[in-house]
Parts: sequence; structure tokens; C-alpha cells
Amino acid sequence: AGSRMPFPLPPFHRGLRTTGPKHNPIFIRIGAVIAGRIARSWVKEQLKGVPRQRRRLYVIGLVAVFTGASGLVGGIYYWVNLVPCPITGRLRFLSTSRSAELEMAKEVSEQQAKTFATKGIKALPSDDPKARRVRRICAKLIKGVH
Repeated sequence: AGSRMPFPLPPFHRGLRTTGPKHNPIFIRIGAVIAGRIARSWVKEQLKGVPRQRRRLYVIGLVAVFTGASGLVGGIYYWVNLVPCPITGRLRFLSTSRSAELEMAKEVSEQQAKTFATKGIKALPSDDPKARRVRRICAKLIKGVH
């Protein structure tokens, strides 16, 4: 009786995946293991002969310094990447430059063109009624933004 869901799930819940599984290359795993062992041996060496209560304080201090440094670096990265919005003038966070976005868009466009060519998908001709309707809608949207 306790295993029932309080609400029904949609029919697609079993096959829904937003991202694929993360597969780290073996050299990244090995590097993480080595870095962890080096860090652990360094801490053990630094704490050799230190009483247990002092050791605990030392580790708490290290965690606090690491957390503070991470927060500071993250805050600086965020502050450096604040860009004013051209329409509203408010600041927004953008981690990629305009040129990088255009380059990515170009690559995606080329990849889609290759995919369409291999699958035999063709675009509508420019005089097709559907294409004209889309063009009119886009023109209204662009006019509304400016």
C-alpha cells in the first residue's frame, strides 16, 4: 500500500532521459585517484604528531579556506562575465562571447545541413505558402522586438 504514487505518472516516464550517462575517460579517473592520494599523504605528513583535537581544527580550517577561495574565484568569474542587456540595460551573466556563440551556431547549422542531406530531407521552396507564412510571422516578431 505504501509503494503507490500519489499521482499518476505520464506514459513516457520510463523512456525519458534528458542527458546521456557520463563516461569519464580512464585517464581522468586515474588522475583523480592519484591527486586524491597525493593530497591525503600531504595532509597526513602535515598533521604528523599533532593531537587529535588540533587535527580536527586544522582540517576544518582547510575546508573553510578552500570553500572561501572557491567562492571568491566563482564570484570574480561571475562579476567579470556580467554584460549589459542591449534592450533593458540590466546586467546579465553570459559565459560565452558573441563571436563564440556565432561560431557554435555556424557549426550546428552545418551539422544539421549534413544530417538533412544524408536523410534526404529537403527544405520548402521560398514561394511555398507555409514558408511565406513563417516569414510573415517572423517579420512581425522582429518588428515587435524593435
